[in-house]
Amino acid sequence: MIPDKDNVANYNFTYLPVSYSYWTVYESRCAELGIIENHELTDRIIRTYVDVKGLFENLKDLEECTRLYASYATTSNDNVMTLRLIQAHHDYCLFISKQQVPMVEEGLCKLACELEKELGSK
Repeated sequence: MIPDKDNVANYNFTYLPVSYSYWTVYESRCAELGIIENHELTDRIIRTYVDVKGLFENLKDLEECTRLYASYATTSNDNVMTLRLIQAHHDYCLFISKQQVPMVEEGLCKLACELEKELGSK
């Protein structure tokens, strides 16, 4: 859920903490991508990895921004800066949820279809 930027007094600096390495399987096996004969599938796997990793890195950045912005907003009397931080935070949440997540989801669906097709042809 995207926080309500117009409710300054009760603005919720939302974030999703990401603290584990989810990439160990891919990174340990990526050298084997060369044995896949379907180069379009290999490209799709790599693009999907990059997109998903980018999403997780943005979630980590959002976590850091949230902690800084929330700390500032609760300790500062500078209402103008607080409003700017709320707007920046809100825009970042909106970008991630409305643009990046759907793009990653679409890439994952395409990859799943290509994998099913490739495995079905074997």
